[in-house]
Amino acid sequence: MNNNDVQNNGIEDCLNQLLTLKSKMRNDQDKVTLQEFIIELRHLLNSNDPPKRGALKKFNKFIDKVWPTLSPIIFPVLSELAKRFLFYNNDKKWR
Repeated sequence: MNNNDVQNNGIEDCLNQLLTLKSKMRNDQDKVTLQEFIIELRHLLNSNDPPKRGALKKFNKFIDKVWPTLSPIIFPVLSELAKRFLFYNNDKKWR
């Protein structure tokens, strides 16, 4: 998937909506972590390879903490990543 694909299927809109949630974060560290999380999501979505198991593990505690805020927006992004992980093995290039 290239940048045009990400933009065309609405994923980029979801990522931009996630960024707007920055104002709802409780502290500066959560705001920074949200930005890092979005950067990592974009990286995974623009990669030629399917995501590796545990690719977002470092954000586990953050996601648990802010899940009620993120969940209404993040499902399309997670669905796209899951599709890549579940339907393509790591030996096969995504694009």
